[in-house]
Amino acid sequence: MDIDPHGAKSIRLALVDMSSRRRAFIVHELSHFGVHVEPFSNMNELDQHRPCSDLILAHDGNGIIGTLLRNNSERSVPLPVIAFAEDPDPRMIITALRAGAADYLIWPFAWNEFSLVIQEAYRRVRSVSGVQSRIKSAQERVARLSGRERQVLSCLLRGLSNREIGAELEISHRTAETHRANMLAKLQAHSTPEAIRIAIEAGQDVSSFKLH
Repeated sequence: MDIDPHGAKSIRLALVDMSSRRRAFIVHELSHFGVHVEPFSNMNELDQHRPCSDLILAHDGNGIIGTLLRNNSERSVPLPVIAFAEDPDPRMIITALRAGAADYLIWPFAWNEFSLVIQEAYRRVRSVSGVQSRIKSAQERVARLSGRERQVLSCLLRGLSNREIGAELEISHRTAETHRANMLAKLQAHSTPEAIRIAIEAGQDVSSFKLH
């Protein structure tokens, strides 16, 4: 795992995950790089201890993300919340990001991406100019897309799969996969969750694209 030793190690991370094995693995891996992780098995433990953390990493299961974001918004200084799950349905990603999650990752993590995500979330909460810069960057990336790629992005924001996108746009699912890959490349997104986050930050919604 290649985590920037000068960027991530100063960040304090609260981890909420019902899986004791996964919690232990994440804590163990990050300990090698000086990242302080406070593990919690559920929301009750987190609420009771109120950890002195810079951000929260939470497994998206049993409705925990929605509850966590609502509770977090009541804090005097809300913490960035990064959600994660194994093979999440696009609708789960969209729901979490629109509810205020800072980002959404797929488990198992690509650790280089993980390092960048937590550092960016850490910087974002401390800088209004950083938020503005992120929005501008997202808008510039979306502007690079062709009309068809924008349609594919719109379908992703509706939670459609490649086959559903193909049916919606009256193209084969393999052609839909190609457009999706091109869209990800132009957005400089490494995953579908990242593409959805970029679209939301750019202020895009379903109604902004014409499908036919």
